[in-house]
Amino acid sequence: MHPETRAGIAGANAKHGDANEKSAFAEDTAGKTGVSRRTVEMEAARGRDIPEDILRDIKGTSLDKGVELDALAKLAPPQRQAVIERAKAGEQVTARRLPWEPPQRSIQIPDREDQRKCAGGVN
Repeated sequence: MHPETRAGIAGANAKHGDANEKSAFAEDTAGKTGVSRRTVEMEAARGRDIPEDILRDIKGTSLDKGVELDALAKLAPPQRQAVIERAKAGEQVTARRLPWEPPQRSIQIPDREDQRKCAGGVN
């Protein structure tokens, strides 16, 4: 009779009910501002994930861009602070790939013994 009362459905609605409110907020704000719902969601997430004092510190710096804010939110606090200090000093920096981080992909070169085994050679 009432499908929303099926086992698990009522609990899930109670648990995730505010997801509909967030979606409604994003839709409403997008309509009023002329940007997409996804843009509103991303900017809201940035505001949630990055403390207000950091947002104030980086305003007008090379980190004051959406992609940089996303990358800053993923950094560990010591790395984040180091990048922010450099940006505040006027340096053109990025949080997307830090110079002290290893490359994303590394190539493993086989040693001589592995090369012989692959080639079917004799030791």
